Amino acid sequence: MFSKYTFEIWQGVIFLFPTILSGFFLPITGVSYPVRIVCGLVLISCYVFLWFKKWKQEKVDIIELQEKSEKFYRYFIDFYKSPGELNIFCSDLDWMKSDKHDKYKKYDMIKTICEKGDKCTVYLSDKNIDPAIKAQLETSNVRIYFTGKLETKHRFSLLEYENNASLIIRDKNILGDDDKIIFRRENNNENPCLINMSKDLLNFIKTVNSGESNEAA
Repeated sequence: MFSKYTFEIWQGVIFLFPTILSGFFLPITGVSYPVRIVCGLVLISCYVFLWFKKWKQEKVDIIELQEKSEKFYRYFIDFYKSPGELNIFCSDLDWMKSDKHDKYKKYDMIKTICEKGDKCTVYLSDKNIDPAIKAQLETSNVRIYFTGKLETKHRFSLLEYENNASLIIRDKNILGDDDKIIFRRENNNENPCLINMSKDLLNFIKTVNSGESNEAA
């Protein structure tokens, strides 16, 4: 993967190399100025290429976060507080709890999604949800669906507002440095197929749950 560290290393090399080359080596070998200029232009082109690669990566927005850290809570709360319809697809809601971390009590993610009310839907694979949290969500009109035996490697949060959609994805099998979790953020302008596939999955879960409810009735 082309990381920011790779870019920084190459950036240093590209700035250092032409200085050494033009200042020491080329004059000694008698290389003409036109050749030096061409070498410089080639190196500048390499720099522009690397910068473009970094810019593309930043557009995708890949971030590494330590679970239940301050940055972790702030990142998701800022996302969840944004206007629009929020869908959260995950195993359980334990990762939202901050009660064991006194210094992070102000980052109440459960309260944040409750504030979305009926504009928030939660999809869980684990039915053993804390009764107090379940009651809190239901009182706030947050909808809850259970995914049953559906197995996926990814967890995500989808936010839709007017004609825009943003998606935060976690691959549970991939960890970053120091076991940090890698999150990838996409939008419907850059990756509409992924957004639509996520929406199709959520609609499928709703349909299955609706069918089970009808059978039970």
